[in-house]
Amino acid sequence: MSVKRLLVANRGEIAARVVRTARATGIETAVLRHPAEVDAPAHLLADDVVTIEGPTPVAAYLDIAQIVAIAQR
Repeated sequence: MSVKRLLVANRGEIAARVVRTARATGIETAVLRHPAEVDAPAHLLADDVVTIEGPTPVAAYLDIAQIVAIAQR
């Protein structure tokens, strides 16, 4: 089984590095973004940006059920 699409459920420079590496190997990427976040490098590099909901960015990124549901789409 080969990976065709990757959800990067991380933030900051780590997310940007993962997106760059995935893109270099031909893997399509999607990153998470909370409405309170300004455009980060990963948001600009990824093929798709998915909004994640929560009272704060930290709370949203800790909502594992929400992240898994997004990944299953």
